[in-house]
Amino acid sequence: MKVGVLELKKSDCGGQTMKRVIALLLTVVAIISAMIGSACVKGLSEEDKKNSLIIEVHSAGYGTDWIDFMAKEFQKKTGKKVIVTYQVGGQGLTTMAANIESLTSDTDLFFMGGASVTEVYKGQVTVRGQSYSCIYEDLTDLYKTKIEGEDVTVEQKMLESSRTALITDNKYYHFPYVSGMQGFIINKDVWNSAWEIPRTTNELLELCETIKGSGKSPFIYSLEDEYWTTMLPVFVSQYEGVENMNKLWSGYGPDGKRYSNNMIAYTGLLKALEFFHSLLVDSNGYMYRDSKDVSFTNMQSMFLEGAAVMNCNGDWLEKEMFTNYPEVEIEMMKTPVLSAVAEKCSFSGDADKETKLRTLIDYVDGVITEKPSFATDDDVAYIREARSFERAGSGNCAVIPCYANQKQSAKDFLLFMASNEGLKIFRDYTAGCRMPFDYSGIPTRENETTFRKSVIKIMDGAVNGGARKKDKIFTLGEINPYFYNNKFGRFVSVFAASNPKDYKNALQYFTEEVSSVNSLLTNAKIKAGLN
Repeated sequence: MKVGVLELKKSDCGGQTMKRVIALLLTVVAIISAMIGSACVKGLSEEDKKNSLIIEVHSAGYGTDWIDFMAKEFQKKTGKKVIVTYQVGGQGLTTMAANIESLTSDTDLFFMGGASVTEVYKGQVTVRGQSYSCIYEDLTDLYKTKIEGEDVTVEQKMLESSRTALITDNKYYHFPYVSGMQGFIINKDVWNSAWEIPRTTNELLELCETIKGSGKSPFIYSLEDEYWTTMLPVFVSQYEGVENMNKLWSGYGPDGKRYSNNMIAYTGLLKALEFFHSLLVDSNGYMYRDSKDVSFTNMQSMFLEGAAVMNCNGDWLEKEMFTNYPEVEIEMMKTPVLSAVAEKCSFSGDADKETKLRTLIDYVDGVITEKPSFATDDDVAYIREARSFERAGSGNCAVIPCYANQKQSAKDFLLFMASNEGLKIFRDYTAGCRMPFDYSGIPTRENETTFRKSVIKIMDGAVNGGARKKDKIFTLGEINPYFYNNKFGRFVSVFAASNPKDYKNALQYFTEEVSSVNSLLTNAKIKAGLN
C-alpha cells in the first residue's frame, strides 16, 4: 500500500496546508481501518463461512459508506448475516484478484475494478471436484430477473451503454455498481466569468493561453497517477465514430484486416495525440509547474485550493475531498470536441472550418435553433455523435466466484442493489454518484451540489467512450487498448518530457506505437489462441 508523504515547513503551520495534513491523516486512518477489516475474514468461524454472505470491497474514491448501509438494509430485509471486508489501492485490487484465482476464497461477492473478461476467456476451472465453465459465476439469470415490486428486469433497467459493454458471448458475468464520469473539472472559485466553456479542443487551447496570460495555471495533474491516458479513447472516438471504434475494439485495422499489421493505425489516434501534445508539451506552459512531481492526493488538494483552474479527474473527487473543502465550488465540463473532426465535414476545405465547427456544436447543443446553412444532414449527425462521447460508464463491477458458498444470497444482494431502494442508498451515501441504471423512479436528491448537477447533465446525454476490452487480442493477447505498448510508456511523460532525449512529438509517438503493436501481434495472437 502506498501512503503519500507531505513535507512540512515552519511557514506551513496553518490554513490550507493544514487541511492537506488532515486529509492525509484521514487517508491513513481509512487505510488502517481497511487493513483491519480485510484481516477479519481470515478469522471467520466455520459457522460464519457456512451461513453468512461474505463481501469483499475495494475502497476507492466512492468510499465504503454505501456498502455498509446497503449491507445493513439487506440484512434487515432478509435476515441474512452479512460480513463486509475491505481492500485499498492498487495492491488491494491485486489481492482481490489473487483471492478469486486461489479457488479457495471464502468471499461470496467481490466489488472490484473494471470488467475484465480475461478470466472468462481462460475457460474451465475445477474446484472441489466440480467443473465450472469459468472462474466467474454466470449472472445471466440475475439480469433476466424482475426486481421485487418493479415491473422491470435488471437487464431492462440497466443503461444501454453499460449493458452493451458488459455482455460477453450473450452472457453476463459482471454487475456494474457505479456509473462513473471522468473529464475536465473547473474550480469555479478561480474561474473568470468572462471566460467561456470551450466547445472544441482548439478553443480549449485558446482558453489555456488566456488563463496563462492572467497569471494562473490552466491545468494541474499528477504524473505518477495521471488521467489523461484514460481520456484518450474519447477523443479518438469523436473522430472515428461508433462504427470505426467497434471495428478497432474487435481487432480490425483501418484497412479492414483483422489482427494484422497497423491494426491501431487509425487517423483519429494521431489527431487525438496531436491535441494532447499541444496541451502537455512543456514549451506551452499550460500545466502547473510541479505536476510531474506532486503526489495525486496533494495535487487534488492544491487544485481545490486554487493552484490551477482545471483538473482532469473523476466525479469521485467531490466525495474524496468534500470533508476538507466543503466551500469550494467545482463543475464538470462537457468534453470538448476534437477540432480535427472538422476535416471530415463538408466544410473541411474552408478557411473558417473551426468557426463553423463551433457554430455547428452550438446547434447540436440547442444553443441555437436554426441549422447552419453550411452544414449538411450528415455533418449534423456526425457532430451529434461526436458530442455524445464521454468517459462514462460501468467502470467498477462486482463478480461472484463460481465456487462461492452463498451464490444465491450474493445474487439477491445484487438484485436489491438494482432496486429503487438500493439505487437511492448508493446515490445518497456517495455524495450523489449513481449506479448505471434508470433513476427516473427515484425522487431527486435534496441539496444537490453544482458539481453533481453538472455531472448528471453530462452523463444523461453520454455514450460510453471508454475502451471496450472484450476482444481476445486485448485480453488474452495483452495488447493495451489505451495505446501505450511501446518502450516509451504513456504519452504524457513523453510529450511533457523536460529531457530532449525522452521527448517525442505526436507523430513520432504514434509511429512508434503502431510499430510496437505490430511487433507484439504474432505473440499476442498465440497467447489469445487466434492463430
